[in-house]
Amino acid sequence: LSLLKEQGGTVFDDVGGDTALRRLTERAAAGRLVLLSDAKSGGPKTTNKLLVGLALGLPPLAPRWVHDCLRQGEWLPPAASHRLPLRGGAGTAARLHSRVLSGHVVVALGGTTMAREWLRDCSTVVQAAGAEFRRELPTAARAEGPSQPLCIVLVKRGAKLAAAEDGLLSRARQRGVPISSQDWLEQCLLTQQALPAQLYPW
Repeated sequence: LSLLKEQGGTVFDDVGGDTALRRLTERAAAGRLVLLSDAKSGGPKTTNKLLVGLALGLPPLAPRWVHDCLRQGEWLPPAASHRLPLRGGAGTAARLHSRVLSGHVVVALGGTTMAREWLRDCSTVVQAAGAEFRRELPTAARAEGPSQPLCIVLVKRGAKLAAAEDGLLSRARQRGVPISSQDWLEQCLLTQQALPAQLYPW
């Protein structure tokens, strides 16, 4: 990363929040954004940065891509040898694409105030993947009907929910809204497909 910075590149250390998402989306659209990851034990570590990159349709690249670009003195298209394999569940997609969760509404619950950072990061990932991020259930009229977005309640792993969030879960169950763990979001991005939320219950 220090080599990249020396050559005038920008390194995004914090990819959470609306401002960061806007900047990342602009760079991705211009074809000047890459996702670097250090592969260990068969694939890149599942971090928020990886998930945002996958949500924007970026393949994870090994750091040697940067070295090859600097050696050639130009921005090189990533070769197959630069790409890192994804550790997806039900079959990793052959190609990556953005907005894999388009048509979804994700209602996120994180529990205690310690989960604020997770909720901020979750919001960035969900929106980058093309879904609407919410903290409350949509109205019943909006949640029903074949032409309406698919609503999913997403709960942070190991979250201890407050009474208000327990109430939201009860309302979601009454309306038949799927309640899944954050594993669902991660697996959707790792496999590049909108998986059934029921496969990853909370």
